[in-house]
Amino acid sequence: MPLTTPINREISKYAASISTGWKLAKYFDIQQNVRLRPSELLQQHELLLFMDSILGIQRRWIKLSFWSNSELPNDEKVFCSPIVLNVVIGQYRIALAAAILGRPLPTEQSTDDARQFEITTLDVKLCRKHLYDRSEGLKHSKQELKELVIQEYKDSTYILILERRVFPVSTVDIPY
Repeated sequence: MPLTTPINREISKYAASISTGWKLAKYFDIQQNVRLRPSELLQQHELLLFMDSILGIQRRWIKLSFWSNSELPNDEKVFCSPIVLNVVIGQYRIALAAAILGRPLPTEQSTDDARQFEITTLDVKLCRKHLYDRSEGLKHSKQELKELVIQEYKDSTYILILERRVFPVSTVDIPY
């Protein structure tokens, strides 16, 4: 069936959210029991895509952008940015802790006192994954999970801690 008009961006995002939520449910073997409202998945669209990528279900380039007011070391050691994600799928809560590994490169963006850097990588290592009942509190706080990643990578990488006021990570599908 030929398309005569492009698919609406919101409909495409909605479908991708449902598909990614389903893949995550299958990954954790909870797909038979999940009861949810699809709109919950749409509200977590970016987090679902990122979690999907961390688990290796759908490989995507991870692009991490940040600003620094100082020059960064330029040697062979890579940078590690710990990240903790938490999503709700139906009656379940999934928490992941991961390490984004790569070398920051400066962008063209700068101000008088800071410069923007980006890490674009496929190198993301899952450190912890937890599945909880939605009503349960997290057994480990986000800070505890982040500390576990830091402890694992502190001797072999530069640790890059980013405060997440705005989600600083984007994903790009890898063309086949």
